[in-house]
Amino acid sequence: MKITANEEYGLRVMLQLVKILRSKELAEGRKELLVTLNDIAIAEDISTDYVAQILLKLRRAELVDSVRGKNGGYKLLKAAEEISLFEVMQALSDEAYGEDFCENHSGRGNSCTHKTECSIRPVWSTISSMVNNYFKSIKLADLLSSESCMNTMLEASTNDNHLSMALKSRRSTAVSHSSPRKPESKACESERPELTRFVNEDPEDKHNAAIRLTRQLWN
Repeated sequence: MKITANEEYGLRVMLQLVKILRSKELAEGRKELLVTLNDIAIAEDISTDYVAQILLKLRRAELVDSVRGKNGGYKLLKAAEEISLFEVMQALSDEAYGEDFCENHSGRGNSCTHKTECSIRPVWSTISSMVNNYFKSIKLADLLSSESCMNTMLEASTNDNHLSMALKSRRSTAVSHSSPRKPESKACESERPELTRFVNEDPEDKHNAAIRLTRQLWN
C-alpha cells in the first residue's frame, strides 16, 4: 500500500504544529498561542500554499482551528495526547478499504459478481482493520520522541515475534558489515532505561502495554 504525499506531509505538518506550539509555550510561559503558516512552511521546507491546503483538511476534520487577522494562526482543538494517527490519516485521505469498496469495483455491472461470496474481501478487510487499529493506538504526542525511541516502542509493540526477530537480525548483519555504532535499543536506553528493560520482557499483551508505558515515560 502506497503512502501518499498528503499523508506524509500532513502528518509532518501536524507534528510541527505541536512542536512549535510547545516551543512557544515554553518560551513565553503561557498557552493559547498560535502557529502561522509560515512557521510550519519554514520548518518543513514546503510552500505556504501547500501547508494551507493540508490545514484546511485538518480543520474540516475538527483537529485544528484557525484565527484570522494580523496576529492569527492555527492551534490544536485537542491535546496532542488525545489525537490518534488514525484521526489524522482519516482527515488526509480515504480509507484503503471502505464500506463502498465493493461497489466501486463492480466491473461493468451495478454490483460485484462476488457480492455473496468472496475470499478476497476478508483479506482487505482484515489488513485495513489491523492498520486502522495500529494507527488508533499511536497518539500524535508519541511522535515527539526521538527516532531511536520510536523504533524501540514499535518493536516492543509488534505482536509478530518472527518479524521482530528478522528485523533485529537484519540490523545486526548490517552493523557487522559497517563501522561500529551504538545499537538503537542502547541509544534509547540512555534516554528511557525503563522502556528498554520492558522491551526485554515478554508481557501477554505486548502491543498495548508497550504503548501505555511509553506514553507514561514521555509525558
